[in-house]
Amino acid sequence: MSSKCLNQLSSTFIVAFKDSTPDDMVEQQILAAETAGAKIIHRYNSTFRGFSLEVPDKSVSAMSLRSPFIQSVEADGKVTTQGESLLQ
Repeated sequence: MSSKCLNQLSSTFIVAFKDSTPDDMVEQQILAAETAGAKIIHRYNSTFRGFSLEVPDKSVSAMSLRSPFIQSVEADGKVTTQGESLLQ
């Protein structure tokens, strides 16, 4: 987990796994996060393999999400685009 991610104000993160990650390793990481006090919000299986979680303490997320199978951990947040809406 990058220090940039830990410095975000969010306590909600999205964890993405590498494509080659075995299913049992995904389940182990989810269990490790829950054991460390995180709440799993959603599991992703179609666009990418991963899950979102809410952590009560950012240090918990840093300790529980260390694995060579994890591709990225990003702070969750609202995404917007620049430009005008085509809907009126």
